Amino acid sequence: MKFNNEVVLMSKTLEDGMISLNAPNTTSKLIRELREKYWRDHPPNYRTSSWLEVKESPFGKKTSVITIILSTRGCTWAIAPQGGCTMCGYVNDSYRERVTAEELKRQLLREHSRFNDANGDRIYKIYNSGSFFDNVEINEEAREFILKYLASQPNTKKIIVEARPEHMMREERLARAREHVPTHIELEVGLGLETSNDKIRKDCINKDFTFEDFTKAVKNAKKYDMQVKSYLMIKPPHLTEHEALQDAVKSAIDSARVGVSAVSLNAMNVQAATLVEYLWKQGKYRPPWLWTVLEIVMQSMDSISDTEIICEPVAGGLQRGAHNCGKCDAKVMREIEQVIKFQDSSVARIPSCSCRERWELIIEQEQLIPFSLNLQE
Repeated sequence: MKFNNEVVLMSKTLEDGMISLNAPNTTSKLIRELREKYWRDHPPNYRTSSWLEVKESPFGKKTSVITIILSTRGCTWAIAPQGGCTMCGYVNDSYRERVTAEELKRQLLREHSRFNDANGDRIYKIYNSGSFFDNVEINEEAREFILKYLASQPNTKKIIVEARPEHMMREERLARAREHVPTHIELEVGLGLETSNDKIRKDCINKDFTFEDFTKAVKNAKKYDMQVKSYLMIKPPHLTEHEALQDAVKSAIDSARVGVSAVSLNAMNVQAATLVEYLWKQGKYRPPWLWTVLEIVMQSMDSISDTEIICEPVAGGLQRGAHNCGKCDAKVMREIEQVIKFQDSSVARIPSCSCRERWELIIEQEQLIPFSLNLQE
């Protein structure tokens, strides 16, 4: 990668109302070094992917959820000198060079052709591991084609994209996007808030915006009849298990308070060439316990009304994902799935396992002796 050219590009995007160019700190430099090393051995390549899931409601209604991952230049924040987020390795699978609108159109059509026969109502999740409203990643021509094409498909009920808060300030882009999608089709934007605590987001995740920025983004989305899904991270690096539990529940409540339609609770999974992997390999980080994930889901469900709670632990039960002792992992994950399906914490049946006592002891000890971040600061 030619980093000098990247700095010039970042300066241009600053003029476009995007991200600030704060001086990279020690964490930023380490993240960047890890990425550089990985990129030397893994040249950029198009890596599109897609899959179909059939979701069934408690009443038996089935919906086809089609996920398509587009290969773009990659997240602007991840490619910036600041290095991106401590846990995110998605940029490693990006092309890392400009991708034209014509190529993005071809990617969409190629991946979508696999699901022409999908039955029932359709929900589309269109991800680019960055920001859908960033013109550097996906320009206006490509956005228009993607939204119009998906909206024209039979039985389309919802289109979900992802973005960063600063791009939600570009109201002309939001207005055009809403024009491309008929009002009977829901348009939802996923925002990676990660936590409502600005200190944790800055020092543990290395994200550059504030909760106030997120709140403004939600308000802007609503002006154009868009829903917002808040992505929250369960157990960023440097937090204890107890702090992670506290932070996730509070962040879910804070997200609902500012008007999001859904809260997605994402248990940390250790991705390649990230600061989290660096710490994990040194024995300085452990992904969350599945007991913690279940507790967060249940407490969030009990504390919030009229907001959907989502949780599907990626790599759950594996060492790189949320896990317990190995014996009870599958059972706990099934209980998480049931709570999410019925949106009701009372359906959970806590499995019996000796490791739960160990987890409870850890939580109790960490309440008495907080040895990482003081969340009150």
